[in-house]
Amino acid sequence: MEELVGIGQQLEQNEQVAYSYQIKSYLSYADDTSYQEGIIYFEQNPRDTSIGFSFNQESDNYSSFYNGEYLINMVTMDSFAYKTPLCNYRDGHMTSYPCLELSYAAIQNFLTDSLFTVRTDSIVKTDTIINNEPCYSYSFWTDSRIVDTYKLIHHKGRKKIKLIVRKRDHLPVVYSQYQPIQNKYHLFHEVHFKNYSFKKRYPYHQFSIENVPEYYS
Repeated sequence: MEELVGIGQQLEQNEQVAYSYQIKSYLSYADDTSYQEGIIYFEQNPRDTSIGFSFNQESDNYSSFYNGEYLINMVTMDSFAYKTPLCNYRDGHMTSYPCLELSYAAIQNFLTDSLFTVRTDSIVKTDTIINNEPCYSYSFWTDSRIVDTYKLIHHKGRKKIKLIVRKRDHLPVVYSQYQPIQNKYHLFHEVHFKNYSFKKRYPYHQFSIENVPEYYS
């Protein structure tokens, strides 16, 4: 437990981070597997009370950014953009944003959450190799609300988490969530992190509505 909290505190030292991601999602009741990949940038934003970050995300089909006030989604194929709050319904859950739920920022937030140490159990630590890098692999069970990015929802349930970090710098390389649901079905999400960068800081205009191209509806 102390190691996991320490990893969260170490991640918290980085004021900005960019990386590429690959997400796999599996819904057992539909026997459906989907994939998503892209690049995402996070910047600490103390003024934001929802997640504590601003972010800018780009993938093949859409891009989005959040500046602490509003979220802009841009659909590339249709040249269409829409503006919403980060969560646009009461006690809502941002399930439509796996790049955010399964992110560096999400991991940092739940590892430094004061409730994490009292609502988490069954921790197992092993050694493993990912991309020829020696890593630590942690698995544990915790309350869904602890690991969900948007903290205002108070639903019940638990998730099994696996977090694999590199030994040399404790940066996440694999993160997964297993969530049992009714009738013996389950949801499974897994993300792989690559190409970390901590040096480049995005300019402010990339988090503004003016960043939407003029030809977009």
